[in-house]
Amino acid sequence: MPEKSRNKSESGSATGISRSIQHPESLQAIIDNLPGLLWIKDRDGRFTEANNAFSRAFSSENPQQVLGKTGYDLFQEDVALKLSEMERAAVSEMGKQSQTGYISVCGRNRLFQVLVSPLVAADGTVNGTTGYATDITDSKVDEETFVAFSDFMENKNKEVSAALEVAEEGTRFKSILLEAQSETTIDGILTVDNDGKVILFNSRFGEIWNIPRAILEQRDSHELLGYLLTQVKYPEGFTTRVNQLNRHRYEKGRDEIELADGRFFDRYSSPLIDADRVCLGRIWFFRDITVQKQSEKALQMKTLLLEEEINKRRKTQDELAEKQVQLEILNQSLQQRVDDSLAELRKKDQVLISQSRQAAMGEMIGNIAHQWRQPLNALSMLIGNLAFAQRHEELTDEFMDEATATANRLIQKMSSTINDFRNFFSPDKMKEPFSALQKVKYTVELIEAAYKNSYITITVEAETDCTLHGFPNEYSQVLMNLLANSRDAIIESGATSGRISMVITVEDGMGVVTVRDTGGGIPADILDKIFEPYFSTKKMGTGIGLYMSKMIIERNMSGRISARIIEGGTEFIVCTPLSETV
Repeated sequence: MPEKSRNKSESGSATGISRSIQHPESLQAIIDNLPGLLWIKDRDGRFTEANNAFSRAFSSENPQQVLGKTGYDLFQEDVALKLSEMERAAVSEMGKQSQTGYISVCGRNRLFQVLVSPLVAADGTVNGTTGYATDITDSKVDEETFVAFSDFMENKNKEVSAALEVAEEGTRFKSILLEAQSETTIDGILTVDNDGKVILFNSRFGEIWNIPRAILEQRDSHELLGYLLTQVKYPEGFTTRVNQLNRHRYEKGRDEIELADGRFFDRYSSPLIDADRVCLGRIWFFRDITVQKQSEKALQMKTLLLEEEINKRRKTQDELAEKQVQLEILNQSLQQRVDDSLAELRKKDQVLISQSRQAAMGEMIGNIAHQWRQPLNALSMLIGNLAFAQRHEELTDEFMDEATATANRLIQKMSSTINDFRNFFSPDKMKEPFSALQKVKYTVELIEAAYKNSYITITVEAETDCTLHGFPNEYSQVLMNLLANSRDAIIESGATSGRISMVITVEDGMGVVTVRDTGGGIPADILDKIFEPYFSTKKMGTGIGLYMSKMIIERNMSGRISARIIEGGTEFIVCTPLSETV
């Protein structure tokens, strides 16, 4: 491309190259600098002509080393076989054959669009085949361009055959090949000599630049450059690069051009150098890479969005990690608080247990007092009888022996009472099976005397005995707490007498002891609170008896305890697992 400051150049030609180029060396230089692969084969399938691009791709810098060889000498076996099939089909069908495939070039697989046509002379004789291949690895040739090339090559084959039969065979043959290649490439091509004269431009050049037909027909390089500058977005840079390459004739160059309409072109320029290394001019290639740039831009946008998403996720992960650390710290704090709370609860439980036992011991002392009152009265009367008999000289040996025996029986009963209460307070070390009926009767015997003193009758009903599994002494303590609660309710109701019934049954694999009283019942609004710690309706109540009873049955013995209001009193239900179900 000439510098803009030069005078108008003489016109070039886009067609009829064989008529406008006077020097064969210029034509050969143009052909050898084109990137497309051109060749001719004879009827035996041997190469008879090839350009430099073909030679460099499959042999060496010297095209003569390719001549006389077959496709099997240069290509992979599958490529050579496919090319032979295309050549046979082209000759037999007298038409062009086109295919796309990968060919190994300089150790790399490249995607080529290959066209093979029969080489037909003017008289209809087939002299061989012609071939042309375009590297479309980076940008595939579109279908319309390739179809146009096929039609063009079919016509040019006739010219090639005719050219081989005339005196100017070499020059005309090369001109036809050059024109065929230039008109079928996806690139826009412009060729100028050292004087700035236009040697060649193909139709694609005018199409991609939208050059008006009038300017193309003028074939004026100065007018052509002026029009191109109106199309580019940055004309100063465009002109600077053109002038730089024109000043450095042997320099190659490649860059990208942005047009005012938003398109992008890839621009490549190379000097035309003959066999003697003399620069004859310059060739320019322009390829529309707008779609590629749009794809790159879209990829960049996607990359940015992906990076943004990655950054968001990293930020989220960092936030989650920070929250995880905070959560771990909170969990540790909560765990410590839970541990402290559990320790406090255990401490309170110990206090409750201690208070419960102290209350039970106070209850037991009262029961012991009632249990001892009768034998103590009997001992007092026995001592009085002994004194009376002595004063009246009636104290015989027989009377003394009988009195001594009676005193021993009373003392033995009192001692037995002490042992019974002591065993009651002995803690159980492990769960064991025990009779529900025996434990109920045992508990009643301990307290019956005291209850009779308050005119309260205790009855026990059992259709059948059952064996429970748990802690016997703790179970007795629960029964005693329930009986004491019923006794207090009867006394506080103001009744002169009362009745407590204890019924033993078996339901759903559980031994059930039901304690009913005639104490007037518990108010409905506090019924669900009676098992809470420190809750009591009594004036001097501690509120731990029923709570400890619930803990013993439900936590220690895996049972359940409940209460409900019945007519004239309250009913407590104690359910404990049977020994055979454990």
